Amino acid sequence: LLNNAIKFTPFSGTIEFEVSQLNSLRKGFFIYRFVVKDNGIGIAEQKIDSIFEPFTRVSNAVVSGIEGTGLGLSICKNYIASLGGTITCKSEVGKGSEFTFEIPCEEDVNYTLNIVKDVKKEVDATFKGMRALLVEDNKVNRKIAILLLEKMGFEVETAVDGQDAIAKFVSSPPSYFDIIYMDIQMPILNGYDATTAIRHSSHIASTTIPIIAMTANVFVDDIERSRKCGMNAHVGKPISVEELFDATKKVLNRG
Repeated sequence: LLNNAIKFTPFSGTIEFEVSQLNSLRKGFFIYRFVVKDNGIGIAEQKIDSIFEPFTRVSNAVVSGIEGTGLGLSICKNYIASLGGTITCKSEVGKGSEFTFEIPCEEDVNYTLNIVKDVKKEVDATFKGMRALLVEDNKVNRKIAILLLEKMGFEVETAVDGQDAIAKFVSSPPSYFDIIYMDIQMPILNGYDATTAIRHSSHIASTTIPIIAMTANVFVDDIERSRKCGMNAHVGKPISVEELFDATKKVLNRG
């Protein structure tokens, strides 16, 4: 699909590739959505239904002198179907095309459990009796983080985005949460803005509760921005258990 986008898009055009994870109605499964979008020559609406048939080439591709056998999209469709997925196309001549395919994937439970098994014994129950608010929109990341934090002794409550985090924190009783673990890139409200709102809220612990960023944003500017908005520490993803443990000990003054 990317190769086609490159072939059928002029030098001055643009090509976008997006990947997102969706929840599935099947327990233990996720759906991954892939989108390839370009502003190339496009496909006539009446031709879209036939482009996934073998040896089919759109007329404007032939006129443009672009080489091909007409098998690529047929192979894509059959391969995606063999994985239990689907593929669709939206296109307009002269404006470009957008191909979307979705594939169901089973959660790797053993991978999650092995991460927790690898946690060193000295981490066990160090923070027993303390409660953490985990803010994470990704279901897999959230599950792994919950297991790690529970292994460290925390009782864990969760929020799925920044807005949810603010609501749960400001409505909590004094001293209810001992620490907040904050993702950065989330829908509705990101971690930076959520932290700023928490720090400026009227909650009695608004300025004192430790907030640790847990994020794939690991450049120097990202770390500096997290500190400026009021976070106390920064742990990169994929999560290092030792780094998470050490950062938690430091902000909670546990050695």
